[in-house]
Amino acid sequence: MPEVKARLQQLALIEQAAQNAVYVADQCNELLIGIRADECLQTVRDRIAEISEQGRL
Repeated sequence: MPEVKARLQQLALIEQAAQNAVYVADQCNELLIGIRADECLQTVRDRIAEISEQGRL
């Protein structure tokens, strides 16, 4: 399923970006950005797990 693989690759990039945002927010002591990035990161991780378990979008 090429579309599943492609979507997982996209989500992996988003996950990395969210991790970077959390790191930068922590370094800058910016709580609001950190909270939002953390929520995004958790949502992306949940979606990756869901797609991986089901094997479909």
